[in-house]
Amino acid sequence: MQFHDLPMFYKKSKLDAALWVGTFIAVIILDIDIGLIVGIGLSVILLIYRSVSVKVEELGSLDTTEFFANRKQFRNADRKYNTIILKISGPITFANFEDVLESLRKKLKRIPKTSSVTVRTVNFLYL
Repeated sequence: MQFHDLPMFYKKSKLDAALWVGTFIAVIILDIDIGLIVGIGLSVILLIYRSVSVKVEELGSLDTTEFFANRKQFRNADRKYNTIILKISGPITFANFEDVLESLRKKLKRIPKTSSVTVRTVNFLYL
């Protein structure tokens, strides 16, 4: 019956779906005890990956609202008042500091010289 949960996990996160499938295959092939240990190992690897990987996105104001959204996903999200808003999704640690700096440098190279820049960090709790 839990096999029907796979589409829900896939819609939520492809990594969560891969974790589910990996644990399922390990339980079927190896045995329940070893398969669950493999699932715990995969969960730890996924947790480490998520804590190290950080996305830097440019946000834009949505038409007449006070909300901001990713400019790549929403075409009507525009820069206002010649200000660029960058969102850093995830924690900045010693492990990903260089990657975050490189992402910021790439984003800042494409910004006009007359613009002001606001950077906001957002920490997510993965459930």
